[in-house]
Amino acid sequence: MRLLLRGPAAGLDPSDSDADAVVAASPDTPGRRPWEWDVRLTRRPEGQSYPFDGAGIGSHHVDVRVRPDAVSAELRALSVEGPTSLVRDERELWVIVVESGSLRHEHVVLATGDVLVCEGDDPLVLDVAPEDAGAVTLAVVALRRTDGRSLRWVP
Repeated sequence: MRLLLRGPAAGLDPSDSDADAVVAASPDTPGRRPWEWDVRLTRRPEGQSYPFDGAGIGSHHVDVRVRPDAVSAELRALSVEGPTSLVRDERELWVIVVESGSLRHEHVVLATGDVLVCEGDDPLVLDVAPEDAGAVTLAVVALRRTDGRSLRWVP
């Protein structure tokens, strides 16, 4: 499954350090089952520190929280300078934030601030390339269940 969120951080007020946008969470509705993880974006005001303890990449701050007995998370920065294949393990759920530049994935162009969520087996390989000259910076969050089972998510 792929879910494209167009610019969820675009509406965040750069002067409001408390503003954030939840781009993915489990459960996505209170009361469905116990909370396991969430991924939020905030905009970092110039000259100010991040309001959370998570990692910040580029102009957005990616805050990943997990229940460590259930889910692990890895956050990494990735620079895409040419055609690239990103390979995801079927058991992982990825949240990809375009931090700078424009990225082509199949027939879709993702702009700065767009978020792509991938889970299940469609697709396991993401063929991507910069849409314009120059590198594209991505923040990639890989979430995985600690018991080895596949992490599934229904938005």
